[in-house]
Amino acid sequence: MSRERGGEMEEDPFLDSEEILSDKWIGLAKDLVGEIQEDRGAYEKQFKEAIDKDDYLEQFKDGLDKKQLTMYLRAGNWDVKVALELLKSFYNFGRDFRECVKASLPSKCGRVWEAEMISCSPVRDEWGRRIIVMHENPDWNPTIISPTEVCATSFALLAMLSKEPKTQIAGVTFVANANMQFHQLRHFGLEQLRCIAGLLNGALPLWFRKFHIVNHPRVFRVFFGLLKPFLNQRIRDSIVFHRDLQSLHQQMRPELLPPELGYYCEIFSMKFNRKSPFTPKYL
Repeated sequence: MSRERGGEMEEDPFLDSEEILSDKWIGLAKDLVGEIQEDRGAYEKQFKEAIDKDDYLEQFKDGLDKKQLTMYLRAGNWDVKVALELLKSFYNFGRDFRECVKASLPSKCGRVWEAEMISCSPVRDEWGRRIIVMHENPDWNPTIISPTEVCATSFALLAMLSKEPKTQIAGVTFVANANMQFHQLRHFGLEQLRCIAGLLNGALPLWFRKFHIVNHPRVFRVFFGLLKPFLNQRIRDSIVFHRDLQSLHQQMRPELLPPELGYYCEIFSMKFNRKSPFTPKYL
């Protein structure tokens, strides 16, 4: 499948959470998540009333501000029932995976950033999406940096991105350089598989538009086979396994990718960020 043509790429600072959208982004919001500017207030009111009536979400009554209501409504295509289910998914994830959430404070995620295991580019792609990359790391020792710590750092990153209005609209693309070894993957038990699935299935109000997996050895395919039953159908349908980098580049611009995945454009050499994207204010 070849890459469809989108708009221009743009550099965009992290946590630019101002709700002032250009005409371009207002149009994208309408096309991608069904957002009608004139109707937003009415949907936000309906969503708040639905939360107040739901005993399961008692702790959220009068607890969400306008930005947070909008965040869940965008993730649910402005369907109040879907937004309500997403809020419940967020609550359930915190209940079921307490250790992951406790370890997700950005100030506790330094070891994963320092090990260069995951990154997010400050440059949005031609569809306005953020690009998250899980890097190959042959030196990763799961007995030192546990899978739970990696999941927690991913949760922290996704939580930050979910606060960005543009990312709420355009979503994210995830690229995994999946060249992992058995001695690493064997540390992922049932709890870690359920945690990963929970993150992808809706623990945070964020659109995952596409998953690209490349450099995957046979042992990773076995690992994915164990994970797949926990993933919902929409996420399964978004996953593409690539036979090589050429296949990946047919669907993604190489200049948005790090060197290990065929990046070649000099103009982005100082913009691709493997270090923590969190600002001191967020920390």
